[in-house]
Amino acid sequence: MSLKLRRILSFTLAFLLAATVGFTPTARAADTEDALPEVGDVISGFTVDSITESAMLSSTLIAFTHEQSGARLLYIMNDDPEVAFSINYHTPYVDETDTNHIFEHAILASSEKYPSTNVFFDMASRTYNTYINASTGLTYTKYPVSSMSEEQLMTMMDV
Repeated sequence: MSLKLRRILSFTLAFLLAATVGFTPTARAADTEDALPEVGDVISGFTVDSITESAMLSSTLIAFTHEQSGARLLYIMNDDPEVAFSINYHTPYVDETDTNHIFEHAILASSEKYPSTNVFFDMASRTYNTYINASTGLTYTKYPVSSMSEEQLMTMMDV
């Protein structure tokens, strides 16, 4: 399994751990750095559901489910030098007050680890990113980020 896949899984796991108390991750040691996992393997609490080749994307798609929370993760492995990450979650429609959009902005305002008046704009201006955004629809909220630098992507994922 590639180092990049391991790092993405560990950051995703760290995000989920912040919301899940009492979780103990399990890990599978890969035979080689470039070996793909197999369907059914458990990696840091994520079970591999499927591995699919996509000719259209020139990619291998690896779908995971987090055992504890049920969160789903899709890892797209290809030769593109740009790396990207997005947290997407369901936000049920409440009413026309746009509560979910307000919540999206509240999340981007600040955190204990990253105190600021607006973490989102700080991150946009202080990281080497190729795309950074946030949006809320009627039934979802998403926070996509991308960069040509894996180190910068990891920083943005952490924020």
